[in-house]
Amino acid sequence: MPQTSVQNLAMRYSELGRYNEALEISEPLLDMSKKILGEQHPDTLTRMQNLAITYSELGRYNEA
Repeated sequence: MPQTSVQNLAMRYSELGRYNEALEISEPLLDMSKKILGEQHPDTLTRMQNLAITYSELGRYNEA
C-alpha cells in the first residue's frame, strides 16, 4: 500500500478517536518515510506533525 494511503488510513483512525490504531500505523510509517524520503522532505514533515497530534490526543505530550 503506498505511503499516502497508509497515512490517510491513520488520519481516518484519528478522526474516529481510534488513536492507538493510528499510532500503530503512524510510527512505522514515519520511520519508513525518513529512510526513503529523508527527514526534511515535506511528506516526512507532515507525518511528523500528524504523529505529534496523535501523541497529543493520547496525552503523551513529551513525545508530541
